[in-house]
Amino acid sequence: MPEAPESRYGNFVSRLSDVASEVSITWCRSGSAETLASFLGADLSSAARRTLSEADEESYEHVMNEGSGRTLLIDSVGQWFTVAEPGDTHAARAVDRLSRSGEAVSVVFGDTLSHHSLLYARQGRLLCRLRWLDDPDGDASHFGRLLDDLLLNTDPSAATWKTHALTLVERITGVRLDTAWLSREHSRYIRTG
Repeated sequence: MPEAPESRYGNFVSRLSDVASEVSITWCRSGSAETLASFLGADLSSAARRTLSEADEESYEHVMNEGSGRTLLIDSVGQWFTVAEPGDTHAARAVDRLSRSGEAVSVVFGDTLSHHSLLYARQGRLLCRLRWLDDPDGDASHFGRLLDDLLLNTDPSAATWKTHALTLVERITGVRLDTAWLSREHSRYIRTG
């Protein structure tokens, strides 16, 4: 019997909300962190090591001064890269372009306005968007049986929806994020545009 999403991601979701309550995380493939950062419009000379909490603080300053988070945290996890964006959704909005040579998936957790969504793209096309408390936008059949035991098309609590969204991402990518990922330093870049 598969491990329940709540036991797999419950603690992660709780800690994530404490570290960065407004965040998007995108999974995609790339040749390198620098290539991905450049594709997303980052200044490569801004590279530094930061935890998600530190990046969230930097992002807050950008949001207050410029209206956009501009902070990208990029990490290599297995054959995938993760792009965490506290206070921003630039990579999530580019998920179709990030999937040109395969697939890409993004979760957007917006606790302030309760906007939570999962976007899935393949071969340069956005195929489906799942939103908390809303009907799917696009064709959820692309997920096949990966959705069978997940509460993404019902009305669960926000925390339950997030744990099930992260479980779906893991099923797609084979990448499991854990609480150590939240406190580990990642490559931080600042977007210029």
